[in-house]
Amino acid sequence: MEIQRCFPQKLAKLFIAGLFLIGAVGFTITGFTVLPIIGFGMALPFAAIAFYLIKAHLNRQCEIDL
Repeated sequence: MEIQRCFPQKLAKLFIAGLFLIGAVGFTITGFTVLPIIGFGMALPFAAIAFYLIKAHLNRQCEIDL
């Protein structure tokens, strides 16, 4: 029952993490082609946030535990 109650929060968490991961890939491509320092400098924080959100656990109230 717990899994069904928190499913929308888990889905939203993975969707937002996916958006950050897509942003990281986009900035990496930009880093290779147009702006190397700025592209890679922005890709690293986006990738770190994406992996944090993917690995983050939800507590009993379906929020991210810190």
